[in-house]
Amino acid sequence: MTGESKDSGGTISTGGGAYIGGRVKVGGDFVGRDKVVTAGAGGVAVGGNVTGGAIVTGSGNIISQPQGATLEDLRALIAELGRLLPQASLNPDVAEMIEGDYQVVKKQAESATPNGGIVKTKLKSVLELLTSSGNAAGAVEKILSIGTKAAQVAGLLFP
Repeated sequence: MTGESKDSGGTISTGGGAYIGGRVKVGGDFVGRDKVVTAGAGGVAVGGNVTGGAIVTGSGNIISQPQGATLEDLRALIAELGRLLPQASLNPDVAEMIEGDYQVVKKQAESATPNGGIVKTKLKSVLELLTSSGNAAGAVEKILSIGTKAAQVAGLLFP
């Protein structure tokens, strides 16, 4: 292995390079240092995950919001969520956390200019707390359904 030195104590000095001390089997690229990926005209290079988004290349494209997702729809789902939450039999500490997050979502949705990041983050928190509460039956199941719809509408409204 060029540029490497190994002393008698088992220490390996690579001078800043990578060292692989065993067998490696990969299904894709195996890169020992920085990998540079470029995209040509109209191409896309993604260095990580893409979630909940759209990647569009080219010219003359028209991107529009899916029909049916309005702030009024979100407000109605949030109001329904507020009506259902008291019906859930939750641990008091969990219920308090959910109520706090719900109030933030409600306040943002009622605002003339809601902060989409806050709405999505707090809805996600409500759903995670409900899911981890261990009460997956009855009222909680219905609340999860409404909460999931609210999160989906929020994702459409605030990409």
